[in-house]
Amino acid sequence: MSTHKHFDKICVAVLILTLAVTILFMNGESLGITVVPDQDRESYTGSEYFTQNDLDAEWSGKVTTRISLNGSSAKVSGSGAYADSGSVTIVQSGYYIVSGTLDDGSLIVDAKNYSKVWILLDGVTITSSGSACIDVEQADKVFLTLAEGSQNILNGASSFSTDAENNGIDAALFSRDDLTVNGSGSLTVTAPYRHGIAANDDLVITGGTISVNAARDAIHVNNSFRMTQAKLTLQAQGEGIDVDETDGTFYVADGSLSVSSTGDGIRAEGTVTIDGGDITIETGDDGIRSGVSCTIRGGTVSLPVCYEGIEAPRVEIAGGEITIHPDDDGINANGINSFYRPMAQGNSASGNQEPMILISGGSVTIVNNEGIDADGLDSNGSIYITGGNVFISMADTGSNCAVDFASENGGVAVISGGTLIACGSSGMAKSFDPSSTQCAVLYSLSTGVPGNTLFTLKDTAGKTLLSQEIPYRFASVLFSCDAMSVGETYRVVIGENEAGITLSGTSESFGDTVSDTSGGPADFGGMQQPVPGAERPDNAQQPVQQRPEMPEVFQGGERPQMQNGMQPAPPNGEKPDLPAGADGSGPQIPDTPAQQAPVTDTAQDTADDSVPLTPAAWILIAASALVLIAGIVIAFKARSVSI
Repeated sequence: MSTHKHFDKICVAVLILTLAVTILFMNGESLGITVVPDQDRESYTGSEYFTQNDLDAEWSGKVTTRISLNGSSAKVSGSGAYADSGSVTIVQSGYYIVSGTLDDGSLIVDAKNYSKVWILLDGVTITSSGSACIDVEQADKVFLTLAEGSQNILNGASSFSTDAENNGIDAALFSRDDLTVNGSGSLTVTAPYRHGIAANDDLVITGGTISVNAARDAIHVNNSFRMTQAKLTLQAQGEGIDVDETDGTFYVADGSLSVSSTGDGIRAEGTVTIDGGDITIETGDDGIRSGVSCTIRGGTVSLPVCYEGIEAPRVEIAGGEITIHPDDDGINANGINSFYRPMAQGNSASGNQEPMILISGGSVTIVNNEGIDADGLDSNGSIYITGGNVFISMADTGSNCAVDFASENGGVAVISGGTLIACGSSGMAKSFDPSSTQCAVLYSLSTGVPGNTLFTLKDTAGKTLLSQEIPYRFASVLFSCDAMSVGETYRVVIGENEAGITLSGTSESFGDTVSDTSGGPADFGGMQQPVPGAERPDNAQQPVQQRPEMPEVFQGGERPQMQNGMQPAPPNGEKPDLPAGADGSGPQIPDTPAQQAPVTDTAQDTADDSVPLTPAAWILIAASALVLIAGIVIAFKARSVSI
């Protein structure tokens, strides 16, 4: 028996078609093939904040397994889970509805590393005496949904068993893999030992009313914390929320977050980004601390009790309403001197960014009545204000400074938009760089004036341009608004005292005892004369002072209101360009890494990537497949035909 005489040609045709299909998938983008990754996959490294599954708390129509907890036992109706020794273990992908009370045990997820597990908590109380109440040992991702109207309680252990300690379990709600909490019910977590909620990878919260009281961190994650549309109330003897990884992310898009902690309210070794929501933090340490950058683009951030308000190498405020009542600095752009000296010389070879505060929109209020050696805005590099409203009231002590920057190391303060009133002591007061394109004035007094004194700026026609009651005693006021112009004369009214000033440049100093832009004191005669040019001496380092007691919340927590002439922030958080100096060589804002906008995505439930195709691609694939199948059939038939 022999093959058909055209068998070799048929084989060549089949091979060509197979190669064509392979090439199609390798070069499919030109035909409209787009790979859609599974964004709920643990290994996914994209920039999206929330996936469709994160936001989807709908359970109707799901094929579920029911788990009924009953004191010391449990009943499992369905597949994928089993009860044993007072605990319940889920071992497969799927949907599980859990209800009832477990007196001393755990709900454990120990599935395949590619498994996705959905758990609906519908009136659950779990108490554990030696481990986590909910323990995710292995899965690709777990979705924990709080059923509508349900109250769910996790009572953590007062100590962990040796096995739990050795296995690294460190929270009442513990996950080694990605964890999402959503829904509209409530969850109360009490952790008398270690953390309240801990996730070794990502923790996403997109719904529910969640309360956590923990002996250490209320929430502790390694990779990222992302939140929207939820209400969180956190109490902690450690940090409120701690994100450990240096490339980690803290992100809030919306919702309510209230933190009371002994340590930092929010601490992230990576970035902090706030796009919205209502955040209130009372803490014995910093309100918000980031190892890389803190960016606020919207929402309300209130820090009524804190040591320092916001601390990060780079702080950017483009929107929102921020109110800070610190013991020490209000906003601190920290960093090492060597980081920014090369930057000032135009050399960024080290790869490090200059410590910086950039305010381009929103409203910032900083008030501090008891701080010693404290600053309102404090940058180890530079400060740029291109928009927004800034109000600062610091106590009148010799070492307090409303606006402080590293002038001794090449740092500058430049203003090109927005409105600012910054009051404090006069001994260390600094003004803006002459390269500023919006006029700014530092007005200093030889004797401080008491708190609750009204400061007003008027033009020659008597129109009020700025007006603000200053809550705390002050001896200098730094002010700026877009209504001020070079060559014009204005009236400065402080309480019952009034004086005229005429601007000959964009950065001027007036008063009795003032300083130049580097903070060195200068004395001159006449209330209306600008300070002559002077050398820029280095600032002496202030001695470290003992931290004072936390001040009372100013005026019951209400922020002082900007009045009469305070300009609104630029629309949509827009950043006006920062121009160079008059000769074109003034300082520029160093490049800011692009911030990722939140993405609501349509992630797939499967752990495999899917490939949506255009109609042309589908037609080509179908035709190739048919020819391939036909060729194989013909080849097998031809093989049995005799010549």
